[in-house]
Amino acid sequence: MGRRRKKNRWLARRDGVDYGPYDDDELKECIARREIDLSSEIMKVASGEWSTVGEHSAFRDWYSGLHERWAREELEASVEAQERKMAAMDKVKSGTWKLVVVGVLLVAGLGSWVVYRILHAEPTGIMKAISVEQIALLPEASAPVQTETEVAAVEPVKVKRLAERETYNTGGVGVEGSGRGPSTSFDFDPDDKGGAGPGLSQSKINAITRRVSPKLVSCAMRTRSKGKAFSKARVSFLVRSGRLGGITISKKALKNRAFVSCVRGVLRKQSVPKFSGSERRVTIPIRFK
Repeated sequence: MGRRRKKNRWLARRDGVDYGPYDDDELKECIARREIDLSSEIMKVASGEWSTVGEHSAFRDWYSGLHERWAREELEASVEAQERKMAAMDKVKSGTWKLVVVGVLLVAGLGSWVVYRILHAEPTGIMKAISVEQIALLPEASAPVQTETEVAAVEPVKVKRLAERETYNTGGVGVEGSGRGPSTSFDFDPDDKGGAGPGLSQSKINAITRRVSPKLVSCAMRTRSKGKAFSKARVSFLVRSGRLGGITISKKALKNRAFVSCVRGVLRKQSVPKFSGSERRVTIPIRFK
């Protein structure tokens, strides 16, 4: 049996953030979802060189086929919209005719009622004597009796106001750009067979990121009402042997001490396997719509 061919691994850059790694099929799915186009930057992990999607014939042909399908779908959607518009216009026209018929019937009925009232109207003048029964006057009301009631004054009682101080542990968290810089050594393990390598495999880095990301978003949503408000944040940390450290947070979000404390608690509790080799820096952007 021949040696199994390794799949290509790619990184894709969007809005200044690198995503991946993806294999060829996963990258094509990103193109189909319109997350990246021919001008987007991608990098083959094995080469370490960035290029655009359009420079690769396989992705360029795939995009061309998708573009034809998108154009066909847009044309079909436009035809359906035009058909719905024509159907709505037909309903409006038929409704207008119904309103005209109803209006004519109402005018005819009102005219008939007016003619009937004119023909059966009584002549002017006093034709009937109407007797009105005398209504007896009500007796005069007696003068109200005024009484005075003494109200005892109530002395105000002072109550001590209770307050609970909020303290947040923000030690060991720095502003973005002031902490230790990212490692220049990248240890990728495309096959990820679970063996002990010189560094932590990329799949395990991704697993740690997937565990941490929703918890950081939860921190942001829970603490936005406390301290300074912010619309986005960037949380960065180092994946070290056995723990996460080197935590930095973007400047605006750093002013919210409750958010910083929550982020510190989440990252300190994450378990990281022991490994030998260089540490890796991971950056997670958080945005609110």
